[in-house]
Amino acid sequence: MATVAPIDLRAAENPATEKEKIEALIKQLETLKDATFIRNGSSYDAKTAAKFLRGKWHAHDKEIKTATNFIDKVASVSGTTDKPYVIRFKDAGEVKCGEYLKEQLKKLEKEKPERNEAPGLSNRQSEAKSSVDTNSIVAPLYIRRYRIDFSKLPHAENWPAEDYTRRAGDSLKRYLEENGIDLSPPQSMFIKPSEGNFMVRTTLEQIEKIEQLIIPLR
Repeated sequence: MATVAPIDLRAAENPATEKEKIEALIKQLETLKDATFIRNGSSYDAKTAAKFLRGKWHAHDKEIKTATNFIDKVASVSGTTDKPYVIRFKDAGEVKCGEYLKEQLKKLEKEKPERNEAPGLSNRQSEAKSSVDTNSIVAPLYIRRYRIDFSKLPHAENWPAEDYTRRAGDSLKRYLEENGIDLSPPQSMFIKPSEGNFMVRTTLEQIEKIEQLIIPLR
């Protein structure tokens, strides 16, 4: 049987291993006790924060090749405001999420865990299985309700009363779509222009974008 030199093993990039590191970082965040995740001034518990970051990761998985990419591009700052994500501890102040995860990654990379290879699978088969399992995770959906002034929409007109609901709803959908919001199933939006409100069911990443887009409409 041919042997492989240790230097080749260390130099080889293993995408599954990087994904495992990312999952480990998310899991570490998810299990934090007495900690609050701050995003754009809003507070979330650790489990919700972990779901949000996992969903954001999978939405940008083509750009994320390493755990460091994940921290820098997903887990450090808001994509819409550039404000840093913060972890606030009950008795120990607060720290920027990116800095916290970088420290956790250093600890993780000092360890040398054995690969959990399924019985009967080769290394290549095991890595492929891990990749499929990870990519099959679907980002969780959340419901948010908002009040806006529909007359402030870019495409607003003096719509006739009998057609106001449909025309105002179409105008809002167009505005969101033009700004990169995709609410295709299983996501959804319910609009009540007559009451000045609408409701969305979508990912936290899109909710973050929507909240910035509707600021001029309030």
